[in-house]
Amino acid sequence: EMDLTGACNSEYVNGHQFTSTGGQLDFVRGAYASKGGMSFIAFQSSIKDGKISKTVPRPSGPVTTPRTDVHCVVAEDAKDLDDMVNRACRLASRDAFAQLGQRVIIVAGVPLGTPGATNMLRIAFVRDQESVVSNQ
Repeated sequence: EMDLTGACNSEYVNGHQFTSTGGQLDFVRGAYASKGGMSFIAFQSSIKDGKISKTVPRPSGPVTTPRTDVHCVVAEDAKDLDDMVNRACRLASRDAFAQLGQRVIIVAGVPLGTPGATNMLRIAFVRDQESVVSNQ
């Protein structure tokens, strides 16, 4: 979940520890420390058929990634993993976080929409708008 300031809680569900950090903050900071690096945390806006919002006033657990390491971009929920990667690359290009040809590192839980899902790291390159993403 993410609060209104951009702080991310990736460890707790409804106030109970569900998983550990999974190295999320290390990936975020590592991406920013690399030459031309960018980091994206992708998540669905809600779960349980829209009954539970993943954007909250305050996190229900500890902050895994602080707001100072997050640049918020709001988008519609992705249909699948490829759609999520394409959307992240399109938004990164549109909002000037990344330029054509730059590497984009995306961290997300899979399967999508599953609380406490397994962390996934995906590396993609921003391409022209017709073929937005090239996966490596």
